[in-house]
Amino acid sequence: MSKEQHDFLKQGQVRYIRQKEAYREFHWYAVSEDDARKMPQAFLEAWTNKVNSKLQPLLKQQQELQEEIAEIKKELPEKQKQFKPVESKYKEIKNSRYSSFENLEAYKKAKETILEMDKMLDVLEIELAGIQEKLNSIEKYRKPQSLIDTLGYRAIPSQILEKLDQMYIEQMIEQKSVKARKKATLQICNREKDFCDLFSQWKSLNYEVSHLGLNLEGCEIALRDVEKVLANPTPNMVPPKVYQNKVTIYPVRAGW
Repeated sequence: MSKEQHDFLKQGQVRYIRQKEAYREFHWYAVSEDDARKMPQAFLEAWTNKVNSKLQPLLKQQQELQEEIAEIKKELPEKQKQFKPVESKYKEIKNSRYSSFENLEAYKKAKETILEMDKMLDVLEIELAGIQEKLNSIEKYRKPQSLIDTLGYRAIPSQILEKLDQMYIEQMIEQKSVKARKKATLQICNREKDFCDLFSQWKSLNYEVSHLGLNLEGCEIALRDVEKVLANPTPNMVPPKVYQNKVTIYPVRAGW
């Protein structure tokens, strides 16, 4: 529009509106016929831009929600597939050993058992070290050079040798017993560690599956709300339509 038209628009009220049955009729004043032709174009363009400024965020939100829903629907079945065997195995072990405990209590109980087994393993290691030292000492006195003195006589009486043999056998038996206890203790410790690892895996997958499910539900609700607004937009969200696609220019005499 011309500079004169811009100046004219800045001066104040240059339009009036009449409400018809199914539409509104806008009347604009212009300083020339050329400006009068450009006025409706500028008005419709400004109105359309205003509508788009309100509509575009909703359309963007709709697209983002649709993409997020598609991504969740792709990821959720995979997580559910991973979760199902883990949950089945976890429940089987938990119900067989910790049926009277809640999930977290069962995990804590397993951790306590691991701590106890670790302490027991330390004790058994000390026992084994002591037994091995006894065996080494007995072996030392049972060696051939320890049995004959410098004059060729037996240095250790036969009854002492018999006692040493008896002690050696006893310590060997005790060593096997401690090793068996150590093996059983280690098995229990590893068993409880495996249960704790399984619990952590189950808990993590359970959270992911639940979180994805809640996100999917929330996104679907939000998408329905957005699409409801887009399907039934308010008047200020609808691009303008020119009635009968017609604009009429009326001359205005000076002095009106």
